[in-house]
Amino acid sequence: MKLVCPPTDWANAIEITQEQRQIVEHIAKQLGLVCNYHEQSRKLYIGLPAGAKKPAESTAKAENPKHDDVLRFTMRLPKVATHTIIDGVIVLNGQMYKACSGCIGGQVYDRYWITGQSPIPPGRDYKVDLRWSYSDLIGIAGRYYHILPDPIERGDGSGLKRSEIGLHQDNGVPGTAGCIGVVNNDWSRLCNALDELAKFNRYLSLEVNYLCRD
Repeated sequence: MKLVCPPTDWANAIEITQEQRQIVEHIAKQLGLVCNYHEQSRKLYIGLPAGAKKPAESTAKAENPKHDDVLRFTMRLPKVATHTIIDGVIVLNGQMYKACSGCIGGQVYDRYWITGQSPIPPGRDYKVDLRWSYSDLIGIAGRYYHILPDPIERGDGSGLKRSEIGLHQDNGVPGTAGCIGVVNNDWSRLCNALDELAKFNRYLSLEVNYLCRD
């Protein structure tokens, strides 16, 4: 199926899966957006409510919660391991980007502390360092945006922690060792958005949320 957002921008529709449709519909509901699915054409349309005005760039943050310069990453995870990669979605200032975190077999709901396998732990207080570095590691092969804090600690006295977590393109074998990997051409789109934010900011707020598929 295809996602059309805004609903008039049919020329730039992107392919999404059924699981991604559920995530997108959840995000649209939380943001107060109109979300309609056309069964015959298998297209999901998302846009502003009728009568809503698109805010000017200078007042976007104050008038529209979609434009708050917060990167939000969401995935819908099962309670047991699967044999295929699970993708989620990044939302930044009203734009959506296909992304994943964790590797095949490691993407399990409420299991976030297995080094090299699990997705980045959920949280609302992360920051992405917009001063990226270049990594030639297999699976990255390009820009690497460090995610802070590092290490990420569980905070319950267990001593569990994750380190060297970042944001990058999902290259090579699908999935990551815990980073957030952006899929295919969505990476270049996201980099363009991050470059604009980096002109005036050093860090970008990041929120990570998981939904249980079962």
